[in-house]
Amino acid sequence: MIIAAINIFGLFLIAMMVPFLSFLLPVYKIKKMRTMNIKSRLIANFLAMAIIGIFDISLLLAYIGVFLVIETLYYYFEKYRPTMAIFDRIFTSTSVVTVLALIFSLIVVKDSTAIIEANKSLYIEVFKMDPKQMEEVFKYISANSLFIMFIYSFICNYFTYFNLNSKTYGIWGVSYKWTLIYIVAFFSTKLMGTENFYLNNLLSISKLMYMIFGVKVIYSIFGKRFSIKGLTKILAVLTAAMFPTAVFIIGAVKSFDIIKINVEKK
Repeated sequence: MIIAAINIFGLFLIAMMVPFLSFLLPVYKIKKMRTMNIKSRLIANFLAMAIIGIFDISLLLAYIGVFLVIETLYYYFEKYRPTMAIFDRIFTSTSVVTVLALIFSLIVVKDSTAIIEANKSLYIEVFKMDPKQMEEVFKYISANSLFIMFIYSFICNYFTYFNLNSKTYGIWGVSYKWTLIYIVAFFSTKLMGTENFYLNNLLSISKLMYMIFGVKVIYSIFGKRFSIKGLTKILAVLTAAMFPTAVFIIGAVKSFDIIKINVEKK
């Protein structure tokens, strides 16, 4: 239990320092906890939370709001919503974490302007970065902060599910209902002339959702033609990078399940 708690703390620090490796924590916890009884699980979790809280109380809030939520929702979907499509689970979990992160930033982070200015000075003075470039970077971050929060949470959720359910990746599905977010945001910003922070970020988030699903669809198409999995993954990602709008449309249309993939392997 003590070793498990220390491992959790170590993986949490890695997740904070290297966001692309954030999925290692929930993957480890879910796999490890399955081998432990309820008492051992609770003790290991409380010990890990105590260590994190002593280290930094704000990090404890991040641990609870991100990683504990991801883990809890994973168990919930497994037990109570087993037929729910995997991408729906990922997007739901990601959305919950993003909303919690937004609430945290609005309530807890009182003086965001001062923090931003301090970070600008740090990058300019320590890393010798161009002030004009830094201004543009932070301007983009400020305008797309909700989208960036979503991306961080999505990376953690996506790779958690991929590591735990990779054998079923080919049949992962998604609901067409997520397109409502894109439709509302699109018409509000483009046709009605109402453009604001939340609508712009929701537009980017909803487009990303179906781009990711579109990559899976293309992966399935290439997978029926090529036997090398690594090659199909590379081709799918390259296609999304070169034709993002087309991949988004493919993902959105496929979510309605009105197109079928039937490519013969040669």
